Amino acid sequence: KTTARVIWGGYLGRSYEEKLLISISGDPGSSITLTFSYNSYYTNHVKYCCKGYFWLFCSTVARTDTQDSSSRFSVSDDKIQKTLTVKMNNLMETDTSYYWCAVEIDYWSNITKKT
Repeated sequence: KTTARVIWGGYLGRSYEEKLLISISGDPGSSITLTFSYNSYYTNHVKYCCKGYFWLFCSTVARTDTQDSSSRFSVSDDKIQKTLTVKMNNLMETDTSYYWCAVEIDYWSNITKKT
């Protein structure tokens, strides 16, 4: 039986240590939906998901500030519940990979605020 195996990871906290890895398999043509909680500090930040083994070099597949209705990937941000919902539709074998969800921050202004 053919499946798509997806490894999801997330950096949705205040440090690289606050991460989560989840392994999911699905049949081709099926859908996967995952919901992640995030720190309230990031309520108004853009969240995104990307594909690739290394988070720093991954390719973006979905963002909360732009929605592509033709894409099989989507993310939605519930700012009240502080959750990010990720959906992958019509799974294919080629979707087998590592995926990451993260919060977009302005690194330099974040450092300035902390000093």
